[in-house]
Amino acid sequence: FRHYDVTDMFSVNIDAVEVVTGGDTPVETPEPVETPEPVETPEPSPASDLDEALNVPGGTLHFISEGTYPWVVDDEGLGAHSTNINIPESESTVSTTVTAAAGDIVQFEYLCLGEGTGTTIWDGLFFYVDGTLVMSWNRVENISTFAYALTEGEHTLAWTYSKDGSVDNAGDYAWLDNVYVGAPVQPSAVVVEDVTVPAGRRAYVQYIVLPAEAFDKSVTFEIADTGIATVNANGVVTGVAEGTTTITV
Repeated sequence: FRHYDVTDMFSVNIDAVEVVTGGDTPVETPEPVETPEPVETPEPSPASDLDEALNVPGGTLHFISEGTYPWVVDDEGLGAHSTNINIPESESTVSTTVTAAAGDIVQFEYLCLGEGTGTTIWDGLFFYVDGTLVMSWNRVENISTFAYALTEGEHTLAWTYSKDGSVDNAGDYAWLDNVYVGAPVQPSAVVVEDVTVPAGRRAYVQYIVLPAEAFDKSVTFEIADTGIATVNANGVVTGVAEGTTTITV
């Protein structure tokens, strides 16, 4: 399979990054969280709701999720997730059949709150094309995008959250959204929110690359005045001194 990496295709300035004082408030140590009990067998989402939740805006892919643990639409209608939470030796699968033209790709956004170490997966998300494993993940806590080049013709795409019979990690599900099949689409815009961060503390730059089906949403970050704040390659802003500066995305 092939990955695509397109960077530095656009830039947008955040109007203001404000750094304020008073960031030394101590943080209380949270109480230990008990392992949740297994969830009841969920009711499958209506097919029309699942299609609307998983497609990019205007998309027409039809999704199927059957079996004991079907994928269901998130409460806010933003994507869908697996339902075999804390169920040992179980699987939860959603699939769609597509007809690809020459040069088409499949692209989607995902999270995976599974369990594993390195390339070893105990609980994780597995992506298949025509029954062949293309990619798998054990734990991806930030929304990420994956793209894969399809050959011309009909294909069955499937996403399975599979669990082993031992420990359940926090979360224990996979999430999917903005599934797109078609020619690669270049980004046209990026919407960025202003950032306010106390001196000595950290905050993420919040941004959305448009359109939703944009091909590879990689961005870079630069900051005008490092005496006020710094930003790293992951968009983490660290306050240095009180003031206002500009980040370019």
